[in-house]
Amino acid sequence: MEPLQSWRSIGIPLMEQIEELSPYEVDEWIAYWRIHNLPLTELSRALWYFIVSPRVRDTHDLVYERVDMGRALLSIHNSTSVTGWAVIAHLIKRSLTIFGRERIPDMLRADGEGDLLTAWQSGSLRTILWHTDRQTRIYGYRSLLASILPPGMPQPVLTMVPSLWAVSARLTQWWPPLSETPDFRLAIRSYAQWTTSSTRVIPLASPKESANLRAWEPVQYVVDAIQKFPRTPDMSGNLAACYNPDVAGALMNQIASCTSELSNRRLSALMVEVMAHLLQVSPVIHDMDQLSKHLAAVSDWLWISRLAESTHDERQTIWGAWGWFLATVLAFLAPGTGTVIREPSGMAENGDEEKLWQAYTELDEQSVLSLANKIGDVKQLWQDVEDEALVSPSHAPLRTVWAFKPWLAEKPFASPWAPAALRIMIYESRRLALGDGE
Repeated sequence: MEPLQSWRSIGIPLMEQIEELSPYEVDEWIAYWRIHNLPLTELSRALWYFIVSPRVRDTHDLVYERVDMGRALLSIHNSTSVTGWAVIAHLIKRSLTIFGRERIPDMLRADGEGDLLTAWQSGSLRTILWHTDRQTRIYGYRSLLASILPPGMPQPVLTMVPSLWAVSARLTQWWPPLSETPDFRLAIRSYAQWTTSSTRVIPLASPKESANLRAWEPVQYVVDAIQKFPRTPDMSGNLAACYNPDVAGALMNQIASCTSELSNRRLSALMVEVMAHLLQVSPVIHDMDQLSKHLAAVSDWLWISRLAESTHDERQTIWGAWGWFLATVLAFLAPGTGTVIREPSGMAENGDEEKLWQAYTELDEQSVLSLANKIGDVKQLWQDVEDEALVSPSHAPLRTVWAFKPWLAEKPFASPWAPAALRIMIYESRRLALGDGE
């Protein structure tokens, strides 16, 4: 690097250096750049550009890998530098192993006539990419998501599209793109492929809301409704069997009987809080990998819904998330006690967090949940939870963290979100200890 050259200007050369590395050379390469005080944010930006670059052979599994890596990159910005550099080294090795060197150079050429809407209607991916790049540069990512995710968009069940949009958008907020092409290309390409897919799932109809039932404790009411809903053996682990009008649709209509007086924000928060309680009380979790993918994606869909162009459109999108969420919990969470966990009376004491992490080390689930609910203050505990999830060999804990992280400001105290994430972390630690790891 030249003496007067800025760190930001070497983004493309950094990405090209990553591409030429072998996995066994990564640690030495990282050590070199640490000695030269390369900012971790600039290295993570170059790595993300390498991760999302189109490949000759792209599959759904690779797209999920990119989303998981994106969440890890988002998390290291608030973690310690030691953790951040270790995670970056791991991500570079993994990306080199699974993506190889089949990156397709960015060569975006298209006719500039028309607008983004007509480009999507034309079905030409090259034209879509050109107009999307242009709109994002001029108006920002919020205008992009609002314009191409209208309320009539089919429900993205069984896809990674919402998470791909959300991770790309959040990373774009952290740093500007390395070139004129924004980091949405992978999301745009995957979305365009899905919208033309013959396997696309028909969305559940939004329910007719009313206030016929007064639920004094709506969280408890919804948890009870889910836990008491009749289930058949073929529903276990089978999202497709649960996502239909007679199952998730019927349950959604039952919940809608007391929601007409709830605001959009409260309806979203209700779902996230129900999610957290169910993760604590369910005695059995079927396929943690799939469950965590869908819960994170549902949360991402709620986050995107806030970019809708009208309150009505946002409401429709929120109910789309509810249908998907209900099918997910019916498929992957066994019925539990149905009792919403309340934090113990009294204030947390000095040493409670130390006791929590000791209990976590011992995989003492009940003590961990009890102490986490007692501590209550999410912001006090959350960063440690996220750092622990960040270095887990399983992807599920970090996905669970990111299912709740966008909503931290909604309920910073006495929240069930940190305990829910800790439950999944213990669950995965036990599974890996039994030799069923990745």
